[in-house]
Amino acid sequence: MNYSDFNIQIPYNKITGEVQVICPSCSSDRKKKTAKCLCVNLDKQVWFCQHCGYTGGLAKVQKKEYKVPEWKNFLRNPAQGLVS
Repeated sequence: MNYSDFNIQIPYNKITGEVQVICPSCSSDRKKKTAKCLCVNLDKQVWFCQHCGYTGGLAKVQKKEYKVPEWKNFLRNPAQGLVS
């Protein structure tokens, strides 16, 4: 997946940092059609439009899996009582 799948045109000489480009969501309906209101962070691969609030990203969401800790019994035989 890349930016062109979302109709976001990134300048060809930019590979890192943050760039401002034309928003594919709202610029066609606006009076200022060429206003660069979509901020794209190329390092984090996310974007946000300052005019319409269009947000998104390229990064896949990584689901963290919770591992239940192993329970350890610190008691000896219940008849002997607690270990000191």
